[in-house]
Amino acid sequence: MFTKDQIRPLSKLRIRLKETRGPKTFDDLRTVGGNLCPTYRHVCLQSGLLEDDNIHHLTLNEASISVSSKQMRQLFAVLLTICSPSNPMDSWTRHSISMSKDIAHDLGLDMNGNTVLNIVLAEIGDLALEMGGNQLMQYGPLRPMRDSAERAGVDYIEGKHLMILTEKRR
Repeated sequence: MFTKDQIRPLSKLRIRLKETRGPKTFDDLRTVGGNLCPTYRHVCLQSGLLEDDNIHHLTLNEASISVSSKQMRQLFAVLLTICSPSNPMDSWTRHSISMSKDIAHDLGLDMNGNTVLNIVLAEIGDLALEMGGNQLMQYGPLRPMRDSAERAGVDYIEGKHLMILTEKRR
């Protein structure tokens, strides 16, 4: 029996096998236009057999206009767990600010600060675990540092942040 992570690369190989006639080596399967691709997913993207992440970016851009930061985090977690974006780090980089506005405001911190971004990643990680059953790191190189949130005086209770009044806020 295969795990979810083992099936993903195999499904890209199957897609490529269906579309390639007479490959002699695995490198033949990973070659598109004379260029050797690092993964079968890249091969499928280069060949036009899979869509890129543009639709996810458009979705997040549109949502950022009309929904709250919390809803943006929920949408991002759904995209991670269900849609399997090819480059989740790029999506995070493009949309992290719109996902962190409420937390930055609640804590009185800079939205670009590592503490706020770590809190946001930790909440997204909790949502991804709840929705997809996998840790956040299973979806890409996104890893929160929870000790950063603890230094800011934030507790995690079922994916929601609760501000603990500190001397600074009183």
